[in-house]
Amino acid sequence: PCLPFAAARHLAELELRFPCLDRQATPLFTTDGLQAPFRHSPVDARLRALLVRALPASEVGKYSMHSFRIGLACALLEAGASRDQIHSLCRWAPNSPSDVLYARPNPEACVRWISRAAAVAVTSVTSANLPRIDNDDVARVLSQLSDRALTGG
Repeated sequence: PCLPFAAARHLAELELRFPCLDRQATPLFTTDGLQAPFRHSPVDARLRALLVRALPASEVGKYSMHSFRIGLACALLEAGASRDQIHSLCRWAPNSPSDVLYARPNPEACVRWISRAAAVAVTSVTSANLPRIDNDDVARVLSQLSDRALTGG
């Protein structure tokens, strides 16, 4: 079922009502209804104009189109989305580090994970902690004797 207010549904209806002859070369959103795509600066200016009307002046500077994208990435991460899903929904290139930079866990999630980590018993070891399993002292002496025999010393 499709929600009546879903943006994708409305875009699909617009595309069917006003078909684009060359969708590959035509921007989805344009500034002039023809070929000029939205650019970062005018979109941010329009958002700022809307925010000035809706928020106290002290809050307006906290938001940009980029901050909404970051907010979406954070929400997707918290909701359990995979890295590929975050890249796709935020429209980031598949191998870009954007999700690592911007999809940050909520403080509550950090506390939850640190608490879980503190509650487990760690039984794995590093190689520095492994017991000696060979006769490396004997091997060293034999190597030295061999070297002396070869050099005549």
